[in-house]
Amino acid sequence: PKEAQKRVVQAKEAQKREHSQKKHKNIPLPRGMERFSIAVGHEHGVKPGEIVGAIASEAGLDSKFIGNITISGNSSTVDLPREMPNAIFKILKKTRVAGQQLDIEKLIIPGKMQYKKNMGKTDVQNR
Repeated sequence: PKEAQKRVVQAKEAQKREHSQKKHKNIPLPRGMERFSIAVGHEHGVKPGEIVGAIASEAGLDSKFIGNITISGNSSTVDLPREMPNAIFKILKKTRVAGQQLDIEKLIIPGKMQYKKNMGKTDVQNR
C-alpha cells in the first residue's frame, strides 16, 4: 500500500512539473542559463525572495546569478547558471522553502540547444 501511494504521489508530481514546463515554455531563457522546476508555489505561500534567499544561501551563489522566477500553484520555475555542479544540485534538491522540499529538476525546453556530456566529449542536442 505504501509503495502504491508513493507511486501515485510521484505521478502527480510529474504531471505538475509537465504542466509547469508547458506554462513557462514561452518565457525566453537567457543565454548561459538553464531552467529548473521546483516543488514549491503559491499554494505554499512562497515569495520570490524566499526562493532567491534559499538558493543563494545553500548553493553559495550570488543572487545576481539567479534569473527569472515564475511561481505557479504548487510549483515554480527558476533560471540558474548553466552547468551547475552536481554537488550544489544535490544540496538544492533537499533544501526547504516555505516548509517544502525544493526537489529541483532541470527542465528541457523544446527548441533550445541542450548540452550533454557523453563518454568524455560534449554533444550538442536540439530538443
